[in-house]
Amino acid sequence: SSTNQDTVVSEIELYIKKRNALIKVALKDIIYIEVEDRYCNIITETEKFVVQISLAKMSELLDSKAFIRTHRSYLVNTAAIEKIVLQDNLIQLKGNHHVTISGKYKDFIKNFKVLK
Repeated sequence: SSTNQDTVVSEIELYIKKRNALIKVALKDIIYIEVEDRYCNIITETEKFVVQISLAKMSELLDSKAFIRTHRSYLVNTAAIEKIVLQDNLIQLKGNHHVTISGKYKDFIKNFKVLK
């Protein structure tokens, strides 16, 4: 399949193919990734990249501690989380981005140190 050829991933960065160039994107700059049809939108602080890859495949490529699934449509960089509004099932991310949490993926919160 053409899934792997457009994205090359290392521990700290990935390369995204755009026309005839490979653009280096630092993983720490990715705020979240959302699925749209057969594509993923990779949202960074400055840019949005569209790659033809499934979210499941993207999830396999990225470190599961750094990038968590919060919904069937979203993969979130935990470092970009600013606030989790539990009653609204909403995550506020840096850059004023918001993603939703679905019941199926809510368990990720158990991995956070929460002080009450």
